[in-house]
Amino acid sequence: MVVVEVLSPSTESIDLADKLADYFKVASIQHYLIIRARRREVIHHSRSGSEIVSRVINIGSIVLDPPGISIDLADVYPAMA
Repeated sequence: MVVVEVLSPSTESIDLADKLADYFKVASIQHYLIIRARRREVIHHSRSGSEIVSRVINIGSIVLDPPGISIDLADVYPAMA
């Protein structure tokens, strides 16, 4: 239902484009989070009907519904809080 990946500089172009389409071919995947290790930023792709909605989050929380959980970026990047 949720895929979380830490972005690697060596595979950045694949992670940001090719994997997105492949992951969302799987009907049960609702969210794909890409965690940037070098800066406080999470790219959140989510399924909304037949569309994929993408947004960049660098403060606050990410709500994943379904399954109904919330992730605070301060927990993901505690040293940068």
